[in-house]
Amino acid sequence: ANRGAQETSRPLVLVCNPDLIVDAGAVEALVARLAADPGLGLVGPLVRNPDGSVYPSARTFPDLVDALGHGALGLLAPGNRFTARYRMLDWDHARPARVDWVSGACILARRTAWSDIGGFDPAYFMYLEDVDLCWRAGEAGWAVGYEPGATVTHVQGVSAGRHPYRMLLAHHRSLWRFARQTTAGARRLVLPVVAVGLVGRFAVAVAAHRLSPGSARQAIHRPVAGPVP
Repeated sequence: ANRGAQETSRPLVLVCNPDLIVDAGAVEALVARLAADPGLGLVGPLVRNPDGSVYPSARTFPDLVDALGHGALGLLAPGNRFTARYRMLDWDHARPARVDWVSGACILARRTAWSDIGGFDPAYFMYLEDVDLCWRAGEAGWAVGYEPGATVTHVQGVSAGRHPYRMLLAHHRSLWRFARQTTAGARRLVLPVVAVGLVGRFAVAVAAHRLSPGSARQAIHRPVAGPVP
């Protein structure tokens, strides 16, 4: 994505996953949203699963309590209140809004914002690179938008299904990297607790895959470690 963006000087950068179906008018709706709100640096569409259900692509940066609660309960009880707050499950996804971060499956970025933050951090092998991108956009003074007038369909879990244990390990490594990079001050004292929690969550995710491959794919798409303000 970074290399592709470097090959053009266009004022807008559209990043799309290859396993994505972009509905008619989606790109135009994203462009219109950026034009209408000069403070937005990035905007993402409403993302649907192949069965037509809405994927919670707009989310919050969880505080420490929600991050730990989601990490502990997200795999076994996905409807718990910590996961619901983090994934904005009770929020009206038909309403456009400014949000903390949006899925990297499809993001339209303003060139000036993309240049300010340097695009994606290549240190992320897979997963969390979109969360990190939106985090750094916010740190640079850019807002992130969610635009349900644009819709896409995303087929998830293909790479995870081919290399499940490698993907699970990559996911948890990315969670740890993001937690370390976004935690500041005295809150860094809790990072050892986060590390232990991620090791435990990785073990649970591996066990879930052995029992049911679908569980592992779902686990990969439920990030847990957020910034600790």
